[in-house]
Amino acid sequence: MYPALQELQAAFKRHLMERDPAIIDHIASTADLSNEMRLAIYGNAYYARLIEALAQDYEALYYLLGDEEFPHLCRQYIDAHPSRFPSLRWFGQYMSRFLATHQPYTAHPYLHELAVFEWAFIEAFDAQDAPVATEADAARVPAENWPALRIRLHPSVRWFSYNWNILPLWKAAANEDSLPEIIQLDNTEYCAVWRRDLMTQFRTLEAGEAALMRGVNKNYNFAQLCESLAEMDSDPAQVPMRAAGILKTWLAQGMITALEID
Repeated sequence: MYPALQELQAAFKRHLMERDPAIIDHIASTADLSNEMRLAIYGNAYYARLIEALAQDYEALYYLLGDEEFPHLCRQYIDAHPSRFPSLRWFGQYMSRFLATHQPYTAHPYLHELAVFEWAFIEAFDAQDAPVATEADAARVPAENWPALRIRLHPSVRWFSYNWNILPLWKAAANEDSLPEIIQLDNTEYCAVWRRDLMTQFRTLEAGEAALMRGVNKNYNFAQLCESLAEMDSDPAQVPMRAAGILKTWLAQGMITALEID
């Protein structure tokens, strides 16, 4: 008696993801191919499609690791994080975490940072739409209300810190140039990624700007943002103007969706 279709499907899935041999006897052999060979062909195609998807999401990582090491990484990743969605959109979401927690990749932290950068592009591009605030919106805020002002970043904005020269590595991969020497930076640097219209943007942030973005993510109002910036500035009297200047830049670049007053 044959198993029910659902049981066969479950056994086939276990074979693909866990190498469970239970399904083998239920696959017919042909004159040219044994049942095991037919399963192997399908299994290889399954891995190949997932590796192809990861290569599209992590082009710079692929460029850096090469044709041998990148598929090897992907197979380990697939075993640790098998695809669980009908769409491959979210399949690569755990790559940076995988690189940060699995040997031998933990010994090369720039791989984790590069994966964070590349995934930020994907998240920014796919983020929900939202209106964009302008300098005119800021000009309409009464002066007495500025201390209570709260900034809402556009849903596409992502930002992160890094300690290795991942931006030159990414640019070399994007241009198919020779890879630069991998070096650790003297100081932690910061980068923001966001979508403006249908184009994904990125730029580096100086430390004060990163401090403000950190405060915005903590829901600080403008007064609290200035306090956090004052801790880093040698001239406290200039802090409000400096914070306003950063806000102006964010508005001009489409990184803010709303200015709210408590």
